[in-house]
Amino acid sequence: MRQLRQGLGWSQAQLALKCQLAGWDISRGIVAAIEGSVRWVGDFEVALLARILRTPISALYPAKINWSELNLSHSARQHRR
Repeated sequence: MRQLRQGLGWSQAQLALKCQLAGWDISRGIVAAIEGSVRWVGDFEVALLARILRTPISALYPAKINWSELNLSHSARQHRR
């Protein structure tokens, strides 16, 4: 997300404002937390971000997921196997 935002020449505050104008109550701090992988992002939020950043939803997901780095509960790990 950071690369896409920067590619458009937007600051975190500018992205937050564009999200607010689209109806999502978000601050620059939340944008920073998302970019820092500190905040979870819901599916509707990903869809809105993709629209605002003018990119396909798939561009906001990593090409490869390192499952060992994710904080999964025991039950979630069982379902993945």
